Amino acid sequence: MHAKGNLTYQLPAYICPGITLVISPLVSLIQDQIMHLSQANIPAAYLSANMEWTEQQEILRELCLDNCRYKLLYVTPEKVAKSDVLLRHLENLYSRQLLARIVIDEAHCSFIHIELDIPLLHGTPLCSLDKYVMYYFSLLNISFCSVDHIKGLV
Repeated sequence: MHAKGNLTYQLPAYICPGITLVISPLVSLIQDQIMHLSQANIPAAYLSANMEWTEQQEILRELCLDNCRYKLLYVTPEKVAKSDVLLRHLENLYSRQLLARIVIDEAHCSFIHIELDIPLLHGTPLCSLDKYVMYYFSLLNISFCSVDHIKGLV
């Protein structure tokens, strides 16, 4: 696993059932995370708008399986905002109680791109290390996990 901040959501994702959705703004940072997780034998994948469609389909098919091997799924904010296919797959994970948490990584960068009317935000634990985002969600009555709560899980 990588930096300490990432450990606060990567460790619970690894030891708890379900899939953790991580929204991160930069594909290069996502690829770096995937590489480190792969080296630690933690199954993770990412989806971005600039990937080949066949590669995206393979990942999306895996998400439909009851025994999906991924523990973390990284996506860009643009992918969340613009992909109805991704949202349908996330809703499917949520309905099967396999969407364990949503993490907004590098929240100060990615938060502004996310459409807040996604129903999943109201039913899935939301985690961010950015106090501004946590304050904003509290104003919208969207529950979230504080860093202290996440630390209590590990």
